[in-house]
Amino acid sequence: MPHSKEINHRELVDPQSLLDRGECPYTFLAFPASAVDENGLPTNLEARQYIARVQSEGVPIGIWLDTPIEDTGYAFVRPERIKMLHDVLETIEASGEYVSGFASDLSERLLGR
Repeated sequence: MPHSKEINHRELVDPQSLLDRGECPYTFLAFPASAVDENGLPTNLEARQYIARVQSEGVPIGIWLDTPIEDTGYAFVRPERIKMLHDVLETIEASGEYVSGFASDLSERLLGR
């Protein structure tokens, strides 16, 4: 069942603070950077629901739009939150809410690959 809550854009992690320290965001969902709303969030409903679902479990999520890959934005976590992200993804996949590989498949569709 799709997650019905919205992404809390006020709680998003800023990728620039990581980049300034020489760290790289750990990305888990890609989408066209040109397809975002006024808050810089992806306009695709499935992407929004997925990000909101992960965020609802307490995972600090960020949106990275100014990336090295042309017209590609990412949902990401800080490196120290990778295990937390993976634990949440395992939980929502085990519940049947999302299938394994959902983010990868959605990214491919959104980027037209």
